[in-house]
Amino acid sequence: MNHSIDIAKGLGILAVIIGHIILDDHDGNYFRFVIYGFHMPLFFYVSGWLTNPDKLANLSFKGFLCKYGKRMLPWWFAALVFYNLVVAFFTHPDTSPAAILNLIVEPFYHLWFIPGLFCTILLYWLLTRYTSLSRTTAQWCLLALGTVTFVLALFEIIPTTFFIRRHNILYFALGLLCKSYNKGLKANVLCLPLLFLICASLIHFNITEYRGVYMQITVVTLFALLLNPIFHNDVLKPNRDLEWLGRNSLQIYLWHVAPIMALKQVLGSNSTLYYCISFSILLLSYLGLTVCLRRKNP
Repeated sequence: MNHSIDIAKGLGILAVIIGHIILDDHDGNYFRFVIYGFHMPLFFYVSGWLTNPDKLANLSFKGFLCKYGKRMLPWWFAALVFYNLVVAFFTHPDTSPAAILNLIVEPFYHLWFIPGLFCTILLYWLLTRYTSLSRTTAQWCLLALGTVTFVLALFEIIPTTFFIRRHNILYFALGLLCKSYNKGLKANVLCLPLLFLICASLIHFNITEYRGVYMQITVVTLFALLLNPIFHNDVLKPNRDLEWLGRNSLQIYLWHVAPIMALKQVLGSNSTLYYCISFSILLLSYLGLTVCLRRKNP
């Protein structure tokens, strides 16, 4: 068990929730800009870091589907149906076959992540299973492909779908490579958030064009140089609350948007009341989790 990875995932899912609570767009709002700079790249990076290339390469297609498909896709499909039914209740959606297919290609709001991650792992499995590339070469090829798709998606040369996003392949491949390379880098827990906040602030307040590029260069560098040794050395102290959130981040990710949607629907016109109630619920939920876990394991 790696406490640091579970804690990182726990902090990541809290960042996701807060980012979705904030009403403004991520370019205009400083806090959302900071959160959106790292939260989804973190989950792809962790997924790559946790992937065992040798075990993955030995899986048959059926084994791959059993290991990853059964774990990820059924709950994702349930959430896809749920959220689209909710949206359909308040709108008059297009029910043509093309429109229904588009709901899968460009799924509702946050639901792109699960099929995006699944297809990214599938791509790496195909590279390791059906090519003669060595493990390291396959990882570098995946990183190169991730860099290319990042640039093409950034300049809107290729369409954005659940699979083609700026960070899917790039950060997954980075996680794979970082796990393989740990050349004596020392873990410094405080430097990572401090440097990230400083860089993100400088980018947000001083740069108007290509903010995303500068932010992703910052995140890639910090993940490789500072987050990687934290994971390798597992330096974070155990925290049962954050670790529980990390281990259950998939379900939390899928369903946390439902109450946020309801609050936005009811209180969206009154931002002060909306924020007070939203963050109060979040705080009370976290405190309730803390109490439950302490009662279960004193």
